[in-house]
Amino acid sequence: MGSQKGLRPEDAGDAAEFVALMRRAKERSGLTYRELEQRAARHGDVLARSTLANALARHALPRPDLVAAFVRACEGEDQVERWLAARDRLAE
Repeated sequence: MGSQKGLRPEDAGDAAEFVALMRRAKERSGLTYRELEQRAARHGDVLARSTLANALARHALPRPDLVAAFVRACEGEDQVERWLAARDRLAE
């Protein structure tokens, strides 16, 4: 897993910034979409690489389950609540 220090989803001001941070987390992890899909599956999550690629190409907030699966696969379980809280705040 790559180090994601410095990424602060709670600072995202809108959906586009949040998704940009997700893209940055993916880039910094060095993982491919296929590798993220496989890691998610090991955690019991479904994270289709095509769905993730589409979500990261948009500026709309991804579904909470996608965010959780992505963060779990990319950053680790200990970061999931933080990312979901930031996502939920933006969805209000």
